[in-house]
Amino acid sequence: TIPREFSTADISLAERVAEQLAGIIARIRLENIRERLTAAMEQSTEGIAITDNVGRITYANPALAQLSGYKLAELVGSVPIYLVEEETAEAIGVALRAEKMWQGEIDLFTKDGKTFTGETVIMPIHPAGTQTTDFVVTIKDITRQITLEEQLRQSQKLEAVGQLAAGIAHDFNNLLTAVNGFSELLLERVKIGSLEHEYVLQILESGNRAAELVRQLLAFSRKQLIKPQVVNLNQVVLDMQKMLRRVISEHISIETSLAPAIYPLKLDPTQIEQVILNLAVNAEDAMPNGGSLRISTENVLLSSEYTDTRPDIEAGEYVCLSIADTGTGIEPEVLEHIFEPFFTTKDVGKGTGLGLASVYGIVKQNRGHIDVTSTPGEGTTFHIYLPRTPDAATAPPLDISSEMPVGTESIVLVEDSEHVLDLAQTILSEMGYSVITALTAEQAIERAKTLENPPDLLITDIVLPRMNGLILASAMQDLFPDIKVLYISGYNESTLPINIHQLDDNAGFMEKPFTAAQLAHTVREILDR
Repeated sequence: TIPREFSTADISLAERVAEQLAGIIARIRLENIRERLTAAMEQSTEGIAITDNVGRITYANPALAQLSGYKLAELVGSVPIYLVEEETAEAIGVALRAEKMWQGEIDLFTKDGKTFTGETVIMPIHPAGTQTTDFVVTIKDITRQITLEEQLRQSQKLEAVGQLAAGIAHDFNNLLTAVNGFSELLLERVKIGSLEHEYVLQILESGNRAAELVRQLLAFSRKQLIKPQVVNLNQVVLDMQKMLRRVISEHISIETSLAPAIYPLKLDPTQIEQVILNLAVNAEDAMPNGGSLRISTENVLLSSEYTDTRPDIEAGEYVCLSIADTGTGIEPEVLEHIFEPFFTTKDVGKGTGLGLASVYGIVKQNRGHIDVTSTPGEGTTFHIYLPRTPDAATAPPLDISSEMPVGTESIVLVEDSEHVLDLAQTILSEMGYSVITALTAEQAIERAKTLENPPDLLITDIVLPRMNGLILASAMQDLFPDIKVLYISGYNESTLPINIHQLDDNAGFMEKPFTAAQLAHTVREILDR
């Protein structure tokens, strides 16, 4: 309210001053907004640029300079067609000349020639409804996002394959157990060097490859049955050396160099066997005209200097398993893809693209690390680092015996697959055991009751019709308190109604398909506990 003593002129002056003050305040507010907007653009993690209507950059923020590798002085004043491919620049130009917004994912070039994928939006600026005077460009680097999405799709693909493999594993492993087991028995009865001997070898080799393929598929979806134990890596290598000499071509020499006092490891030895076999088969393919395959072990101490550049491994004591060949080597552009599932350079029908991917998965599952060095024309070396276990002071001593153990104990064998039942009975009978067989749990109980002396061991498939192996084992232990149990199954660990890692000292587990030697050693080991 203006006091009465003020004149009309005074009131007019006051109003003009108020208007001027309002204008100043408005400009200050606009300046503050402009400064905040500028700070936001300067500090944004997305690349931002403003161009005039011919595409020349009039403003670029630090993030765009960091993404592109160019200095701000190099960006401002230039038409940035050097950031994109020619076809992409033309497509963007068509949209901008029509004064329309353009957005998409495009490959952008950095100053040093590298590329990244940018989620890009180009928006025309129309001040107060006029024609376009400028364009604002935002670029977000989504390279990592795309990589993660691709890894997710690959993981889902592997999960689907794993689910399929898990579904057929039981029945398929039953068949393979019979095929491979009887082939082994037949191999001992035919004359070495005869045509029949060669035929049986081919059957056994094909069966082993089929069993290996199932294990690989289960490994990818983490449905492979894992039984960690303290092992001597040298023992695994020595045992595998015998197999490799039968599998690898004669024109390839196999050499070993094993550290005398190796650190103890805790892992599933069959997984390491799978690693050695896969790498050896790949090495054979790389040496079509012959060569040398060298397998060595040594204790190593990985320093923080080494592990700092490899985030997937910690510093500490490891055992290094090295597998080297003198083959054709691997080209650099192929080397970076060799562990990708389904990636293969082999001809159609000669490779699944699963071998090295399963090797990588096994190593990572055991908290290890794998390095590869290769020179085209000179050969390839894989270095696999496996962590020393604190669960044992030393590695188990080497067992150089090759004979299968025998016995005279009484065994009740229960298996609903007649082929597997006949195979296991044949193997155990030849080892000297007294074997009572049954196709069902009910049949096994009735036959066991007729025995003069209590049976020493029950071998049973876990999944049986009507009464499963777990219930059968409980019923048999009620009848014969001292009986021991060996569970067998072709199912994977995720679908078993039992935690095989929590079995007591009177029980064990064996996965199908199994060999005659595996059955003989496992039975003897459980009976001797």
